Amino acid sequence: MQITLDKALQDWLADQVAKGRFVSIDEAVAASVVMLRNHDLDEDCDWALPQVDEGLAELDRGEGVPGKAAFEQVRQRLYIEEFRRRLVFTRR
Repeated sequence: MQITLDKALQDWLADQVAKGRFVSIDEAVAASVVMLRNHDLDEDCDWALPQVDEGLAELDRGEGVPGKAAFEQVRQRLYIEEFRRRLVFTRR
């Protein structure tokens, strides 16, 4: 398969490979396609409503997490996911 990308996208992909995020441009493109495939743009958000309701109930009970702590937890989870993703790509 052959695809054509504009210069800005080509440069961004090359930069990602140079930074070590991906082993090759092919891997970077494949990861992008997988992410796009897994993210249904027409997806309904009804699945999130019970989680929002649960979160609001937790706040009402005083179980909330201060903003800075919450963002740090998210950063840590994202770091862990990125680490796991890199392990999968480097094992190939």
